Amino acid sequence: MLFSSISYLYYNINDLGKRDRVVVATRSSGVDADTLELSLSLPSIIDGETILAVQSKDEFLETIPEIIKKELRNKPGLRIIGRDSKKFTNELAKSKLVILNEKQFHNHRLMDRSGRTYIKTYHGIITKSYGKYKTNTKSYIQCIKNYIWNKYINNNIKSAIVESDTERFFRSSAEGLHPSKFEKFGYPRYDRINKIKNGEISPLLNDDLKDKLSKKKYNILYAPTHKDGKYQTNLFPFDDFDIDEFMTFLDKNNICMLIRLHPDEEKLVSDGEIYDNDCMVYAGQSVTPASTEILPYTDHLITDYSSIYMDFIPFNKPITYIWNKENKFQNIRGIPFDSDKYFPGPKITTYDQLINNITRCMEGKDEYNNNREFVENSLLSNDRPNAVKKITDEYYFND
Repeated sequence: MLFSSISYLYYNINDLGKRDRVVVATRSSGVDADTLELSLSLPSIIDGETILAVQSKDEFLETIPEIIKKELRNKPGLRIIGRDSKKFTNELAKSKLVILNEKQFHNHRLMDRSGRTYIKTYHGIITKSYGKYKTNTKSYIQCIKNYIWNKYINNNIKSAIVESDTERFFRSSAEGLHPSKFEKFGYPRYDRINKIKNGEISPLLNDDLKDKLSKKKYNILYAPTHKDGKYQTNLFPFDDFDIDEFMTFLDKNNICMLIRLHPDEEKLVSDGEIYDNDCMVYAGQSVTPASTEILPYTDHLITDYSSIYMDFIPFNKPITYIWNKENKFQNIRGIPFDSDKYFPGPKITTYDQLINNITRCMEGKDEYNNNREFVENSLLSNDRPNAVKKITDEYYFND
């Protein structure tokens, strides 16, 4: 790592020719909805190459679904490079713009004296507490570490991209950063969602799953979030829950329930808890790392505290929340927004409520249309879908 960083300093001091590339960093070893849209859209917009910087190229190509792998590898102007490879430092030094997804490249950024632009995207709009607003606040030592990180390591990040004024000021306050450090350009995933809704592109989902979903009367995506490692997700936290009875209900009503766990929890849930059959189907990272590819086939989203519902808002379909009766998550993590206003759907705590809710939504009895409209107007940009264009206009073409 030290050698790589020193090499980066050398490359930045010496002239390597025109710096016209954009480097897009993936989160861990996967590719999320924003990274996917950036990777497939940038090559048609910018002058130079787009470099998709993954943790390990071999691991990346082994784990992503074949349909996404094919799309990325066949995209003209896009190259996939492992951050663990020897040539990565050289490629990074030839870039004009670097789009980070986490706290990546901090050693390289410490050595960078070129004036290169670094920006950051988040994992999506967040409606859970974080930073200063987490119920369990960090220790004094951790606060000092965060201050040093933001002051001396993250200070060359030009801006972080957010969706709305509401998100800008929430993140600004939560992270203790000035609002000017955030740009309201929007998330690239909403560009992709708009293209899919308009029929400009097709979702990257395997044909077998598409065929299965097309034969069902009603498709539910159940996508709970992780619990910060404090406790493990219980998919159906109801005292009287009977899996056989629930399966019968799904089968009788020709329903398919897709189960999509947070990446942090996929390995924690045993195979016995994922009932992979005709009525309940696994839809995790190996099916698609980007939820945008499943949402168009979804009639009804069920979640707990996950912000995935913000990706489903543009489809204007029913959303249901399974919340713990003891408010366990709220006590550990916290909810910063008014749950009645900003979580536009019923909060259920019993098995009977789950069955009744699904039945009512199938019958078209959805009373939350106005609530979803409020959330869309409050938390999503009124200038969608232009995120990728706004990012490149400001940070690539605007010299």
